[in-house]
Amino acid sequence: VIQSFYERVVGPYWDKERRHIVTQYREIPFPFREIHVPNFTLEYYWDKERIVAYINTWSSVKHFIRANGYNPTVALKKELSEIMNDTESVRVFFPLLKRIGFVY
Repeated sequence: VIQSFYERVVGPYWDKERRHIVTQYREIPFPFREIHVPNFTLEYYWDKERIVAYINTWSSVKHFIRANGYNPTVALKKELSEIMNDTESVRVFFPLLKRIGFVY
């Protein structure tokens, strides 16, 4: 549900710089010898209220509202209510994106 919302509903409204997140900063020139480090992930358990509150912080949601005059997360919350009860929490995770280099 969230992936569909991300891609189909607000996808066209992301700032062009969002591509840096999608590509994990790999296309940005990095003038240092890169050091490869393990992947890290932030993990939480959120209920649907917290999920929708977080998604409301997305710039693409703000741009969507400005362009269309309504908040698309209202429909998202309804969709989430069809698959989650009011007290249920689900695992959400965020990869910690990083590029680390060594300067001689």
